[in-house]
Amino acid sequence: MGFCAAWLLVGSLVYLRSIGEPPSPFLLFSHFGLGLDFSHVLLQHGLNGMKAAWVCCGAFLLGRYILRLFPIDRDDSWETAALSGGLGIGAVSLGFFFLGALGGLTPVSVTVMMVFASAVGLLGNRDLLAISAWKQGLSGLIRWEGLGGSASLALFLCLAVASAVSAFGPEVFFDSLVYHLALPKLYLLEGRLVPVVHNVYAGFPMLIEFFYGV
Repeated sequence: MGFCAAWLLVGSLVYLRSIGEPPSPFLLFSHFGLGLDFSHVLLQHGLNGMKAAWVCCGAFLLGRYILRLFPIDRDDSWETAALSGGLGIGAVSLGFFFLGALGGLTPVSVTVMMVFASAVGLLGNRDLLAISAWKQGLSGLIRWEGLGGSASLALFLCLAVASAVSAFGPEVFFDSLVYHLALPKLYLLEGRLVPVVHNVYAGFPMLIEFFYGV
C-alpha cells in the first residue's frame, strides 16, 4: 500500500507541474524569503476556502435530506455520500438557474439561497447530532478490503490532496476559462441568464457550471 500511495503521489505532483502554473501556496512560500508580505493573500485564500467548504457542506446536507425522502437503494456509506453530494449539487445548481431565469441573480440572492439550503439540510439531518450516526458512517467509509481496497483508498487520498492544493491556484485550463467559470461569472455580472451567441459552449448543459457560480 505504501509503494502504491507513493507512486500515486508522484504522479499527482507531476500532473500539477504539467498544468503550467504552480499551486499558489508553493508560489507564496517561495516569496517569503524576499521579505514580501503575502498575509492578506493567505487570509483571502482562507476566507474563500471557508466559503467553498460551507457551500459544499450545505449542498451535501441538502442532498442527504433529499436522499432520505426517496426510497433509493444504496449499499454502503460511500454510495450514500456520493448520491448525497450529487443530489445536493444538483439542487443548488437548479436554484442558481431559477434565480437567473427570473432575473434575480445577485450575490445577495445567491447567498440567501445558500443559507436557506443549508438550513433545510441541517434540519433534515438532525440524526447526525448523535455520535452513533458518525461512528456508523465513518466505519463504513474506512472499511476497505484487500489490496484493491487499499489501492483505491490511496488513489482517492492522492486525488483529494492534489485537487485541494490545485484549487488554491489560478485556473489555467482553456475550457474552464472559456465557459466553466466564465459563463457563470457573466450571468452573475448581468444578474440573469443572457444569450451568449459568440460562445458555442454556452449551448452546453450548465448544471455543474451553475454550482461553480454559487
